[in-house]
Amino acid sequence: MTKKAHHHEEKASQSGQPRKLSMIDTISAEELARDPGYPGMVPEHVAQTVYYAPFKKLTEADLKGFWVLEYRWPNGCTPYGLMFCELALTWAMQYASHHSPLPPTNGYDMRVAGTHLFGSELALESEAVLKARDQRLAQRLPQFVDDFDRIWTQEIDALMAANRLIESYETSGRSPEEMGDYLVYTREHVRWSWERHFELMYLLLINHAGFYDLCTELSIPHADVATFLQGYDSRISQGDRALWEMVDLVRENDLAQWFTSTESHADLLPKMRTAGGGAAGWAEAFDQFLDEWGWRTETVADPLSPSWIEDPAPVLQSIGTYVASGERPDFDAKRKLAEDDRENALEAARSRLSRAEQREFDQTLDSCRKANFLWWNEDHNFYIDYRTAIPMRKAALGLGQALDHYATTSSSGEYSPSNARPSLIVIIRSTSPNCALS
Repeated sequence: MTKKAHHHEEKASQSGQPRKLSMIDTISAEELARDPGYPGMVPEHVAQTVYYAPFKKLTEADLKGFWVLEYRWPNGCTPYGLMFCELALTWAMQYASHHSPLPPTNGYDMRVAGTHLFGSELALESEAVLKARDQRLAQRLPQFVDDFDRIWTQEIDALMAANRLIESYETSGRSPEEMGDYLVYTREHVRWSWERHFELMYLLLINHAGFYDLCTELSIPHADVATFLQGYDSRISQGDRALWEMVDLVRENDLAQWFTSTESHADLLPKMRTAGGGAAGWAEAFDQFLDEWGWRTETVADPLSPSWIEDPAPVLQSIGTYVASGERPDFDAKRKLAEDDRENALEAARSRLSRAEQREFDQTLDSCRKANFLWWNEDHNFYIDYRTAIPMRKAALGLGQALDHYATTSSSGEYSPSNARPSLIVIIRSTSPNCALS
């Protein structure tokens, strides 16, 4: 196992002398396991909500196993971002392995090495539990597939109600205790959201794997499986259409110069609002766009990444690029092409099968169309993956502001809550290490 270090940092060589890593340097697995951990991070200050197994620091004893670099954060994460490792990749995956259920595994076993996360399958060693899960899965999966459309609609309603509630919390003027409570609230929200994520994902993936295995038995190329299930609009593709409607509005109102002549998109919206006329009208329409589509980050569950609502500059820059290109994608034509490719691939596959094979193929295909993992794997990002970091970031920034305000208004400049809950003390310590806490 090796990793790429994408940042400068001092490391001690075997001789005891620090060595400077280049921007990209390969580190051996043994050296990675010996790393003391994230600079400044105190392990005791990392909360742990344990289902089957907690996440831990990578050790040399772990190197005999197979560990996969967490792809969502290839460049590493912050200590605060370990909340996602704890609550989503560790707790929620292990929770879902029991509740879905997922027969062959207990979810993921996570390790932290320096700034990076590594995961490995957490083995399910009990034959009795395995048989019990097999039985529960056999009972649950058919009903889940047949009723998936209603199930996912209900999940969306619940997720959106929870998202809107936690996102609407006003952080200004709050005390450190209030912001500490809000941070605890965001932890609960992250955990619950990712429980929903993995419980649904495991069932969808198991059903999809059955179709994949059948295609393998029927000598159907693996690449065709995705083609068989493509051509359906998701919430993400709907957002792409909405973004291009904003591009259309720029062109219709001759506002291209606002985007092509600006050096910075950071202050573009305030300028357009004060300009009046078509520019102000476009800015108002863009605010409506953000209210619907701006509650997302550029990355998955990274508190360093601001949402489009907080910082719309990247979206405005993309709009400027699209305006300057002079192009306009035909989404309807693209979808029609995907549908045609899908139906042609299905016809070609069926033509090579016997009647008995066709019946089995169509039956299994129908189950995957009802509960389409590949479609859901894109659709759910809008509600969970691109969204759960927003309150995480909001809570940390708000707590920092509350502590700064306390420091500037109190006589001592120190925050020492005598009656704060221990969990809040740990949170405030890890968020603001300069605060004195009793």
